[in-house]
Amino acid sequence: MANEMKEFWESKFDSLVKYNAQKTQGITHTTQYAEEMKILQDAYDAKLLGCGMGDNAMGFTWIETGIIAVIALILVAVGVGAYVDHKRPTIEIKKDDWECIKSEKRTRLQPMMTGKVTFMQPMTKTVCVEYRRHAG
Repeated sequence: MANEMKEFWESKFDSLVKYNAQKTQGITHTTQYAEEMKILQDAYDAKLLGCGMGDNAMGFTWIETGIIAVIALILVAVGVGAYVDHKRPTIEIKKDDWECIKSEKRTRLQPMMTGKVTFMQPMTKTVCVEYRRHAG
């Protein structure tokens, strides 16, 4: 079947080549022959471009198109997110650039267990509440 189709299109292609060559040379044909060649040219173009609905038609199914669309949307979403993060202003803060100028002691009660007995023990911690950046 495939061989027969190949031979059919080869013979028709030869006819089309001859017709198109004669047309460019200015040779006129009967209206009926010209219409037949136009139909044949359209059929050949559809076959060549995969626009036909035959067994050998090439093209994308709806599922393939949907998968491509989903992949494209994911890539766009990732790209937009990366672009927004890239454009967001950032400040780099290094711990060595700052000094504590005011600190205070904070006390809180921490539950402690000894055996089966739990009691609250005060824990004191010094916390910096005001910083200043070194000049330079």
